[in-house]
Amino acid sequence: MSSMTELNKPDKPCNKRWVYPENQPLAPELIKAAGSNIVAKLLLNRGINTSDKIKAFLNPENIELSSPYVFDHMKKSVERINKAITDHEKIIIWGDFDADGVTSTSLIYKALKYLEANVDYYIPERTNEGHGLNSASVCKLISSQKAKLIITVDCGTSNTTEITLAKGLGTDVIVTDHHEPPEVLPPAFAIINPKVQQENKECAELEYLAGVGVAYKLAYAILESNNKESYSEDLLHLAAIGTIADVVPLLGENRTIVTRGLKLIETRRPKPIIKLLESASYKIEKGVSAEMIAFGIAPRINAVGRLREASLAVKLLTSENMVEIEQITKELNYNNQQRQKMCESMFVETDMKIAHEIDLENNRAIILDQSNWHPGIIGIVASKLTEKYNKPAFLISIDEENKTARCSARSVKGLNLHETLTILEKYFVQFGGHAFAAGFSLDLEKVNFNEFKNKLNATVNQNFDSTCIEPVLEIEMDLQPEEVSVEFINELNRLAPFGECNPAPVFSISNLTLKQYKTMGSNNNHSKLFLSDDNNNTFEAVWWQKNCIEASVLDKINLAFCPDINLFGGKTSIQLVIKDLILSSQDCSKKTESVNNTPIIENIEPRWVDHRKKTGVEKVFSNYLKTTKDSVFIYAENKNTLENLGKNPLFKEKIINRLNVEKADQLMLFDLPPDICVLSDLINNSEAKIIHLTSNTFDEINPVEVIKMLSGMLKYAYTNRDGQVNTNEIASKLSISDTAIKSCIELLNQANIINIIDESKGNIKYKFLGSKDLSSITNLKEYSFFVETLAAVDEFRKQLSENETSRVQKLVNTFKSPLTRV
Repeated sequence: MSSMTELNKPDKPCNKRWVYPENQPLAPELIKAAGSNIVAKLLLNRGINTSDKIKAFLNPENIELSSPYVFDHMKKSVERINKAITDHEKIIIWGDFDADGVTSTSLIYKALKYLEANVDYYIPERTNEGHGLNSASVCKLISSQKAKLIITVDCGTSNTTEITLAKGLGTDVIVTDHHEPPEVLPPAFAIINPKVQQENKECAELEYLAGVGVAYKLAYAILESNNKESYSEDLLHLAAIGTIADVVPLLGENRTIVTRGLKLIETRRPKPIIKLLESASYKIEKGVSAEMIAFGIAPRINAVGRLREASLAVKLLTSENMVEIEQITKELNYNNQQRQKMCESMFVETDMKIAHEIDLENNRAIILDQSNWHPGIIGIVASKLTEKYNKPAFLISIDEENKTARCSARSVKGLNLHETLTILEKYFVQFGGHAFAAGFSLDLEKVNFNEFKNKLNATVNQNFDSTCIEPVLEIEMDLQPEEVSVEFINELNRLAPFGECNPAPVFSISNLTLKQYKTMGSNNNHSKLFLSDDNNNTFEAVWWQKNCIEASVLDKINLAFCPDINLFGGKTSIQLVIKDLILSSQDCSKKTESVNNTPIIENIEPRWVDHRKKTGVEKVFSNYLKTTKDSVFIYAENKNTLENLGKNPLFKEKIINRLNVEKADQLMLFDLPPDICVLSDLINNSEAKIIHLTSNTFDEINPVEVIKMLSGMLKYAYTNRDGQVNTNEIASKLSISDTAIKSCIELLNQANIINIIDESKGNIKYKFLGSKDLSSITNLKEYSFFVETLAAVDEFRKQLSENETSRVQKLVNTFKSPLTRV
C-alpha cells in the first residue's frame, strides 16, 4: 500500500489504531483503465499506479506465466525425470503434511502418472518425523522400493545430511522448494527454488511462489517436453488451493494461478474439490472464491496432516472414485472437528498460562511450554495468540520420554522469525520457516531448556522493531451510508481473488446508531448488530468470532467493515462484516432506557469472592442462607458434592446444574466447571452480581470409568428411552465437558458398541449393538482423542483451582472462540 496517515480518534481507546491512505490525485487514464473511480482509488492504494499495471491486475487470467526454464536446473531436472520414465526407474515424491505440501505432492503425482511413470509418494508423519527429509525414511525408501529418483516438494533445501546420504546410496534427489536456503546448499542433483537464484531477475520475481507454484513449474516443463502441456491446465486447481492455503502474496503469477484455478473448479468441477466444498456447506452456483478455499478446504487438508497421515489427503485429491472420495471426505471432516475441539481447549489453556506466566508489559514475545502438547495444533494456537495479543508466539511441546522439544512460532510485523532463529541455530536439531511462521526442534539432553528460553526471549526483545508494537487497521476510505450498495460491492469484487497482500477492502462509516445486538452461532461466539444512519437506512452487520462489544443500544458508533453480499435463504442482501468498532464520542455512559422493547446491552461485571483456602465454608454459607434476602443458587454436578450438599435442606433447594441455570443475585460454585463454555454460561445466564468461588479440589477423570458409565447409560436409554439421548444432559450428569461426551460417543460408535442413526444439536438417536472388550476400544485412534478431551477438563479445573480470581474473571470477560473455522 501507499504511505498511510494516522487518524487520531478522540474516542474511547480501541484495540487497533485506524489509519487511512493519503489522498492521491486520480489521473483520468487510471480511471479509464480501472473502469471506475472506486476501483482506480483502491488500486492506487495498493501501489498499482499505471494503466498497464491496472489492466494486468484486473485481468490476471490473461497473463502468460513465465517459462519454467528461468530456473537454472529445470532443463537437467526434466531430462533426468524423462530418463526415469523411459527406464521405468522408481520415482518417489517426498511431500509435506500441510496443504501446500499435499497439493504439491498430488500435482506432481498426477502429472507423472499421466506420463505413465513408475511413481509413488511419501509424506512424513508430523509428530515423529517432522518437516523435510529424514535419514531413516530415506534409507527405507531406497532399500524397500528401490527408489532411484526422489523429487521433494515444499521441502528439501536445508536437508544436506539426508541428500548426501541418498546420493551415497546411488539415488538422485531433485529439490523443489520455496523456503529460505542455508548458506551451503545440499549436493542435490538439481535444486529448483526461486530463493536460491536471487541474482536472476526473472527467477527473483517468482520468490513469492508457494511450494505448489514451484511444483507446477516442474510439472509443466515435464509435460511440455512430452508434448502434453495441455494437461497442465487440469492441475491448476491444485496449484490454486496450495497457493491460497500457504498464505503467500496473491500478486503476480500467484494471482494468475489462483484465478485460473478457481475458474477450473467452477467449470470442470473436480470431484474431490466439490465434495470438500459441500462438506463445508459451500454452494458454488454463484462461483468459487479464495475465501471458500481458505476456510473450507485448506483447514480440512491441514487437519488430517496434523492428527493423522497426510497421505490420506493426497489419496483424496488424486482419486476419481466417488465412493472413495465420499469416505475420505468424511474422515477429513472428522479430523477437522477433532482439531477444532483440541485447539479450542488448548487456546483456553494457553490463555490462562499467559495470565499466570507472561509479563506482557515487558516481554515482546509469548513463549510457553508444556509437556505433550500435540505438535499438530500448536502452530494454529500460536497463530491465534499472535492475533489476540499482537506479539510473536512460541509454543513448545516437550516430549519428556524422548527428551526432545518441538516449537511452532508465529510472528507479527516487526520480527522476522527466520532471521531470529538463524541467530540461535546452534541450539537446534532442525529449524526452518519464513518471516511470519517458523519452527524448530531441540535435543534436551544437549540443551539447557531454561537457559535456551531466556536466550530466545532476550533475542526477540533485542531484534523486535518497537515501532510495530501497536496494531493498526488499514482502512481504504470513509463512506457515506448511501454509498454501500450491491453495485458498489460488485465493483469491489473485480479486485478478487483476495488474500495476502491483496486483502478484501476495509471501509468505515461514522455515526451509525446501534439499534439492536445479539449473539449467534452454535456456541454464541459471533455477534450480529442492527444499525441505522440519521436517515433511518438500516444495516445488518456480523462480527465473526466476537461475542461481546463495548457499546450499548442507542450508542453512536464508527464502524470498520468489509461489505459483502449475503445470499441466505435465496434472498440477496447487504451484510457488513465487522473488523472493528469505536464509539463516536467520548460519552461512553450506558443508556438506561430501552427503545421499541429492544433490550439494553449491559456490561456490569460481577464481583468475585474467593473462599478456596478458607475452612468451615459450608457452615458459614448455611448461616448466610438463613438470613439473606438475595436470591442465591449453588452450582454442583459432581456426584460426591451433590450427596454432601443434599444432607443440608438449605443447600439442596438451591442446587442447580448447567442445564437449569436461573437468574440470581449470587452464584456459589461448589464444583469447578469442566470448561470455559460452562463457566461463562453459568455467569452470563445467572446474571449474578456476586460469584463465590469455593472449590479448589477435584478428582482427575478416569477415561475407562467414563466409558463404562456412558456405555451403561446408553444401554439403559436404548431400552427405556427409545435409544435417544442428549449430550448436554449426559455431560452434566457425569460432570465433564460436552466435547468429551461427544468424543466418547464417537469412540463407542467406531467400536461398534453403538450405531448412530441420527445426530442433531446434541440429540442423538442410536442403536445399542452390545458391549465389547475394553482393549478393542482403547486401541482405536478415537480413544486418544477422547483422552485428550478429558485431559483438557482436568487442566481447566487445575487452572481454576490455582489462578487468582482476577485472572479467572479476565478469562471469562475475554472469552471467545476464535479457532472454530468452517
